[in-house]
Amino acid sequence: MNLPKRERRRAVAGVWFAGFGLTMTLFVGLAIDTSFYVYSAQQLQNIADASSLAGAIVVRDGLAGDIRDPITIANDWAMATAKANTAADQTPDDADSFFKLEPNYDNNLPDPDIEAGNWDRATGIFTPFDPNNPPPPPGPFDPPLSNLPNAVRVVARKTTTSTANPPLSLLFGPIAGVDTADVERSAVAMIGGGKGAGLIVLNPNKRCSLRLGGNVNLLISGAPNGDAGIQVNSDDKCAACGGGSVNIQAGEMNVVGAACFNGNNNQLDVDIYENRPYVDDPLINLPDPAWNPALDLGCVPCGQACSGGVSAGQACESDADCAPDGLCDGPVITACAGGDNDDLMCSTDADCPGGNCIQSNTVTLNEGYYSGGFRVTSSNTTLTLNPGVYVVDNVDGGPPSGLVVNGGNLTANQVMFFVIGNGVVDLGGNGNITITPSSNLNNTYWGISIFQARNNDNQAEIEGTANMNLQGTYYFPAARLVIRGTPLALGNQIIAWEVLMRGNSQFVIDYDGRFLLPGFDVMLVH
Repeated sequence: MNLPKRERRRAVAGVWFAGFGLTMTLFVGLAIDTSFYVYSAQQLQNIADASSLAGAIVVRDGLAGDIRDPITIANDWAMATAKANTAADQTPDDADSFFKLEPNYDNNLPDPDIEAGNWDRATGIFTPFDPNNPPPPPGPFDPPLSNLPNAVRVVARKTTTSTANPPLSLLFGPIAGVDTADVERSAVAMIGGGKGAGLIVLNPNKRCSLRLGGNVNLLISGAPNGDAGIQVNSDDKCAACGGGSVNIQAGEMNVVGAACFNGNNNQLDVDIYENRPYVDDPLINLPDPAWNPALDLGCVPCGQACSGGVSAGQACESDADCAPDGLCDGPVITACAGGDNDDLMCSTDADCPGGNCIQSNTVTLNEGYYSGGFRVTSSNTTLTLNPGVYVVDNVDGGPPSGLVVNGGNLTANQVMFFVIGNGVVDLGGNGNITITPSSNLNNTYWGISIFQARNNDNQAEIEGTANMNLQGTYYFPAARLVIRGTPLALGNQIIAWEVLMRGNSQFVIDYDGRFLLPGFDVMLVH
């Protein structure tokens, strides 16, 4: 049948309009579904952000009163946060439609929704936690921070492979034969803020409770994750201060008040956070060692002896006693010569079976209470201490004593000094000084080399030398610690009431994660 020309035109126009209408519908549908996809992706990003932050709060320290593994708690907190949200095609009216994350309690699932690990601030890399090297139960002697996860990664997904949430249902996609779309977003959050502090300054309100002067270079190294840092508890507006040319290298410095480093040539390679929370002394519950005053081992050395000349080693009160060619400036030490107690300190020959008790410049000591403390000022004197706890004082109140070594040699391995009463700490001189703490984890004083009593506020001084080997934690909860001298390795941690560092040297604290502080700063990092 032949249609009139006008009818034929109407038919073609109808087909054209029908095709155009379908095409426009597809374009409009694509625009709507694209907007819906972007909107859904943003919702998933919000869920990933919130859930990773929730998990990071507890992934490292756990929860007070909850004996479960911190990673388990982190999983539960992340899942609970996700469940409080919906994404796009989910409706809050249906309890089963709230967003879900699959748990990963053993932290070993491939491509998991939740994963605990370590975030390295320096490199910006997240490393999944190795389940074959789990963190120990919380305690005062935790291992290095590398064994503790500090971050949580969450992947919020609506995909065909997800067993928790189906893929995104499209509105207009079915017209083109595409019913769903996969969408996922991820986030990493970490906890920081004082967890690993190689230097802790306790005074709560002192101006410049941490002071660095001169050309001091302070390096706090050792712990990964960027947490090897500094905690300053003073709330003063200038709690941490420095002038001259100060160089600080550390993961972070957390100050309750504020910091003021005013030198023109300061190099502060450290993240400084002000107005941070006060943290408790991590050793506040460390008990004082017990000792029996009746078992007093006296002082080492006691009195003076002639040095040099024909009277060398003889007791003296003045140089006249050492004439014609000696000086009365040497210490009096009596030690066993020969026999079973060779080199051990003695009072009479009865203390030296098979040997004799003679004056000596070299002596080996046992742990115990020394009311007169140690005062080693002669380069000819060498003390070797057997492992144990040495309680030192200066009961007579004479020349400074306690742990005073600024001219002789001291070897004290597996030792802790407890400095009480009038005792002081003064380490320096040109002699060889080695102090290492107990490495026995079952020892109450594991890791601590010097503990100055909480009622002893005598200023302590350490003057670094090339011959000084200090390891462990140095704990001065009521005293100011002054550090100066040549480049010096200051052990693994310093905890003091106040700290002053000065001079033209580098001071290194090789922090290893001991005596941890609670984390309080949670942040999104990726």
